[in-house]
Amino acid sequence: VRLYPQNLTSVFTPFIVEELPTLILGLGTIYPEMRTDSGFGLTFLVTRVLWHALGTYNACTGPPGHPIRKQAWFGVLSLALHLHWFYTWCSKYLFKTKKPKQGDKPKAS
Repeated sequence: VRLYPQNLTSVFTPFIVEELPTLILGLGTIYPEMRTDSGFGLTFLVTRVLWHALGTYNACTGPPGHPIRKQAWFGVLSLALHLHWFYTWCSKYLFKTKKPKQGDKPKAS
């Protein structure tokens, strides 16, 4: 909201590509035959993690006195959230670990 009076809302335009994973996820929900977990994960990594990290870096290292530097905390905070979400996705789809079923006894060593 504070960016609007400063005419800085266009700063968010390059980040529209970060919604590509949402589109892929939505299409997979509507049309199950189009569901692709690896496609979602790859686009999430490229757009929500790498692209967002680059944009946040640029905001943090902007020219001294530029108003966007005062708002860079938001990029850092949302990047941390994206990293958490990606870690959760990786835990589920890349680093699958077998969870013991209820009633199974742990193996003795």
